[in-house]
Amino acid sequence: MLVEEIKKAVRDRKKGLFVVFTSKAIPGGKGIKHGTGRSSIAKKVAERLGGEFFSTGQVFRDKAKDLGFDINEMQAYAKEHPEVDVEVDKESVQHVKDVINAGKIITADSNLLPYLIKDDVVKIVVDVDDDIRVKRVMNGARFGDKELKTTEDALEYLDSRSDSEQERYRTHPNEMYHDIDLNNQTGFHGVVDNSGELENSINQALEIIKKKVIQ
Repeated sequence: MLVEEIKKAVRDRKKGLFVVFTSKAIPGGKGIKHGTGRSSIAKKVAERLGGEFFSTGQVFRDKAKDLGFDINEMQAYAKEHPEVDVEVDKESVQHVKDVINAGKIITADSNLLPYLIKDDVVKIVVDVDDDIRVKRVMNGARFGDKELKTTEDALEYLDSRSDSEQERYRTHPNEMYHDIDLNNQTGFHGVVDNSGELENSINQALEIIKKKVIQ
């Protein structure tokens, strides 16, 4: 019933909808959490709503793989070659807008798209307990993630990535990033707690979407 209500509301507005999931900001201005499981939620929400799932993070990882870099090396490379960020993000923004204008639903897990796309968007924050998110990278399951032996090492690794990422955009030479503060999540439409079952997180997200699109 919830899914059908959302799909009908999107049809009635005669324009598509972008639902973007970003991770909870780390206190102290050190960027956002990694390992919250936001992509899993975004994929399932797209599936339920009959939409497309789009991952800018995967685009970035694919570029890293093509260049023979792990994710940390790629972040360092992007810091020295800022055109990488611009290329990825401009292509991503255009793709999302094309889908919206076609009247379709698209979801994404992205740090920047909540700030780069202003209209026809539902912005959702995903949070999770630290002990859960560190377990997701303990074995280096994703391309470029190092093998980490302890939860302390994993948390330090994740948060160092967040800090580096925040700094890269803060000092980016391209003006499209100048007003972006990843720690500022004011105006986002709701928070999903992904510390429990995935199905519960999906339902939380759908409720947030419903409140935004059904006026």
